Amino acid sequence: MYWCYIVAKKEEKKKSALEEAGFEEEAMEIRLNFPHENSGFPKSIKRYRMWREAENLSVEEMYYWLLTHLTTDWGLTELDKITDIMAASSSSSIFGDMQARLTAQQNQANQLLGTIGRMVKDLFQIVRELRQLRERVGYYQESKDWDKKSADAAEKTLKGIWIDLVEGGTQNPSSVIGLAQKVGYSILPDLFFNSPPMKENGVTDYVDSLEFNSNVKNMLKRKIFQFLRWKKETYTELVAKRNFQIRYLRQHFDSIRMYMNWVKPYLKQIEMLQLQHGARNDHGISTNKAHMDSAFLINSFQGALTEIETLAYRKGSGKYFACVHIHIFHRTMPSLDYHAKDSWQQKGPIHIGRTEMALRAYVWTREEIESYKKLKQKEDWGLLMNIDKSLMDAMELLGEDLVEFLKDADLELPEGFAKVSADKQKDKKDLENEGNILEPFIGLFGGLKDIFGPLIPINTSDLKFSFGEGHKNKVQALKDLKDKKATTKFIKNCAWNTYKNYKKSQGMVTW
Repeated sequence: MYWCYIVAKKEEKKKSALEEAGFEEEAMEIRLNFPHENSGFPKSIKRYRMWREAENLSVEEMYYWLLTHLTTDWGLTELDKITDIMAASSSSSIFGDMQARLTAQQNQANQLLGTIGRMVKDLFQIVRELRQLRERVGYYQESKDWDKKSADAAEKTLKGIWIDLVEGGTQNPSSVIGLAQKVGYSILPDLFFNSPPMKENGVTDYVDSLEFNSNVKNMLKRKIFQFLRWKKETYTELVAKRNFQIRYLRQHFDSIRMYMNWVKPYLKQIEMLQLQHGARNDHGISTNKAHMDSAFLINSFQGALTEIETLAYRKGSGKYFACVHIHIFHRTMPSLDYHAKDSWQQKGPIHIGRTEMALRAYVWTREEIESYKKLKQKEDWGLLMNIDKSLMDAMELLGEDLVEFLKDADLELPEGFAKVSADKQKDKKDLENEGNILEPFIGLFGGLKDIFGPLIPINTSDLKFSFGEGHKNKVQALKDLKDKKATTKFIKNCAWNTYKNYKKSQGMVTW
């Protein structure tokens, strides 16, 4: 019982965000002889750290020296800025300047978000009108096809709409229903509704074939001819109106996407200008040190914290990329000074203080690079994803009709939106398969395959199963291993020399 309890407790352990993204979290020694702690970064091949403090230390000089050396001397020309955040004490000049800019950005973003919200709300009304038009046009199209059994029912439906909307129903004494109240015309509604679908030039022949008095016949001719003319004209009008609404829907949807593209830069600027609180986020990653709650930031002091995270990489051997991850944390004491001594217009803050720099070497595939970038984007730009999600939610509520109307408008849907209809079809299919009586047996044999699979002899003609998915054969597996070793050797040399050469350029001790 005790052993089972321990196993259950291990299974309940929650994975970190890095583990969910497919990375092993790095454990490193924070200080000499101290216990190892999780760094919040993926496990690296090599890691080099440095602390430097000086009165004239500039973080800009360090950052751009590293970028120039990696891109120019080592060819790591692909650069992705992952993190760029800062925090400042409330009494500093940087704080006041940031808040003024933040307020302007927030006001503009608020107006754009309000416009997006109203337009998404109007989207429901447009789709509702298109549904009504589709229903009405369907009656006309069904009534035209006389060979179908539904043609007669569609014709009677249109006649009812004509009597209610055009003639006014019982409120109008001269309508088909109103005339039925008069002596001699009580049979008129039955004759009108039971008349088969026909063209205008066939009304006279049909009515004359009936054996009723001339007054009833004349009135029936008049009503049927008026209905057929109304049916012809309104069908053309409804088709034109539907085409216009389809084009308007496309314009409206494009306008929503345009406003979304406009507001995203403002939201990014707001996120960067917004002062960070707390070292941990919702994903449990504790890499961000530049936050307002830091003990290094005192409100009465003129101080600021800056954190930069950049990934530099290039194509290595095979499918692998040589990557160097730069992480800089800078504690600064801003000082207003003249950058150019001969010009008073160049006055601005100079950031000097203490810098912590770490270089990490990785050998990643393109998929792993994108996975790490998406992880950090999810961490930093959650509000942007909520903007897209609001439109996605609207599409899901409107159902497949919106996707159908947008396709009718020849509109190419964004990647995420185009999957709404496909996902719904997949969920529907999965729901139908839940009732399969063979499912328990399928699961049983699947479990037996996992247990006894390693004992089954491997077919040497098909090595795909022995080397895992993605490796077609043993030769490809060995080639990938060779490519990874070559890329690893290169990136180790790159990270070490970058670290060593920077220390040399600053007159620091090297070996």
